[in-house]
Amino acid sequence: MVLDEIVALGNKLIVYLSCCLNGLTYPSGLPNDTHASAIALDVFQSLLARHSRSPDDAEPVFVHLRTLLDFNTRETLNVFAMAFNQPYFNDAKGLEFQQQLVDRLQQVVVHGEDFEPTHVSAVFTFIARLMTKPDAKIVINRMLIEQTLEVLCVADSRSRHDERETAVMELYHSGVLKHIGDKLVMKLAETAKFFRLCEILYEKHNMYDKLLNCYLDDSLRKGYIFGFLQRVLISPLYEEADRQLVRDAFIVRFADLLALDRAKTAQLTVSSLWNDVPRLLKVISSDIMGQYLFVKALFDFVLRTPSTATGSEGTAFPMEYHDIFIELMCQVRPDTVYDHIRSNDGFDADRALEVCRKYGLVKPMAYLLEKRGDADQALDILMEEFNRMVCHYLVSQRDEASTEEYEKTLHATTDTARLVMDFCQRVGMKMDQPSREKMWLRVLEFMLSAIKSTDATCGDSRKSDLRILCVDLLKCMTGHVDLLVFLKLILEDPAYRHGKFGELRDLLLGIVDAYSYETILLSSTRNLLYRDIHNQIDRKKKSASKAISVSNDTCKICDMSLRIASYSDDKEKTHLAVFRCGHAFHTVCLKNLQSTPSKSEKEPPRAFRCPECKHP
Repeated sequence: MVLDEIVALGNKLIVYLSCCLNGLTYPSGLPNDTHASAIALDVFQSLLARHSRSPDDAEPVFVHLRTLLDFNTRETLNVFAMAFNQPYFNDAKGLEFQQQLVDRLQQVVVHGEDFEPTHVSAVFTFIARLMTKPDAKIVINRMLIEQTLEVLCVADSRSRHDERETAVMELYHSGVLKHIGDKLVMKLAETAKFFRLCEILYEKHNMYDKLLNCYLDDSLRKGYIFGFLQRVLISPLYEEADRQLVRDAFIVRFADLLALDRAKTAQLTVSSLWNDVPRLLKVISSDIMGQYLFVKALFDFVLRTPSTATGSEGTAFPMEYHDIFIELMCQVRPDTVYDHIRSNDGFDADRALEVCRKYGLVKPMAYLLEKRGDADQALDILMEEFNRMVCHYLVSQRDEASTEEYEKTLHATTDTARLVMDFCQRVGMKMDQPSREKMWLRVLEFMLSAIKSTDATCGDSRKSDLRILCVDLLKCMTGHVDLLVFLKLILEDPAYRHGKFGELRDLLLGIVDAYSYETILLSSTRNLLYRDIHNQIDRKKKSASKAISVSNDTCKICDMSLRIASYSDDKEKTHLAVFRCGHAFHTVCLKNLQSTPSKSEKEPPRAFRCPECKHP
């Protein structure tokens, strides 16, 4: 038969079976009041028959029931479920038939090799629903259920894992596995890696540490781990003992959490495991890069949200962790240490200096020494590094050295020279003139010595590189050191005594140009200043020479007329004080009011302020 014909015939058979068991006529579906009970019981009994009427040796037991289940398990069970609502299936004989069906179903499913996990789950869910009905007297074979559970929980990657897990979960929720106990079910679920079922059991028994492992080991549900951790570690609904279990499991599986999402792991660490950072770092002690990235994630998160953590001395990021961060940075990202210590505080400067010295980071060391006020030692370190760079440069300067190697060492030497110049300019502003000149001349003498070594070792094509640096150095020195001092030093140096005058001329012209520029700049600034002063004095003179109109006729202090001052016999009343605002007063009244001691009554009125409007 064609497959479509088999499906059509099977569907008709299920419809026919449903009509017979529910007391309906086929195919009309009308009630059969005459022989409904007898027909239903006869058909049901034939379904439960062990063999067909003419079986052969290869026929399996309960062939009719097995055939229907194999065709459509769920629809067949739905037919039985509807039929068991009829009265004739709920009397003594009908309950006996129900028990027989349950026994047959267990035997067929357990010993059947062709049934998929979904079919097994459907059968035992059907049995569980029968058991939960009111006045149910169904008895199940517990040994068969345990065998079924073991079959479903076999750890076989070739089988349908998700379907088997769903089947076991349905069995567990239906109550069929109640007699087995959660402990055994949990063991079988762990063996079969049924993580969803494990989650239910762990949550039920407050085994939150195992629940964390359950999420991490499930490749499809790893992303839920951070929501679970945040819920348990932050929510007040959980006991402290439960949180501690989760924290311990967090530390054990820290490497996996870090690999899953470093930012979220750092956020949880700050909020719930802030004091356990050293323990976490020990877990990944073999991964220096991982340690650095984790502490950097902590630092970045605290920097964005400083209120989430409280460190020592009022800083958001504890000094202890900051020192660890700097040490890891020295090992993994040494080029970022200088920028970090310049833009951040809250670390132990002495400890950072010790770590930088350990890993030979010159630039951060010089900065820390300068910040501490030890400029001499900082300069010693920079000059030592400069000397090392020049030695490498002299080695690569020979004609046989490759161009690539030469350019590399020249670039490094130039960067170190710039670093020394910047340091001298920055520190020299805080020194007195003799100390500043001594510092700059030390650098200049070293540079001239290097030029002399260059002339003795390299070819003509590479002689002028250090001279260019020397010109830059002299330009930086201009304004910090007396021009005659370092000019005399250059002219007496052997490096420029026997060379071409063109080289010395360019050097001197550069110095003179810088000096001339600064002289012109100073003169222009002085002229601008003098012009501003002259303009201000001129404006004040014009303002002082301008007549002032008096707005009042009487003194506001003594209420006497101001006009009598010209012919009054009282000499104290003959002097008036007139302010630019137009208010006038007797000078003596103004003195008495403001109680300003005066050596002479002719003291200029500008010593006072108008009592009316406070104008000078």
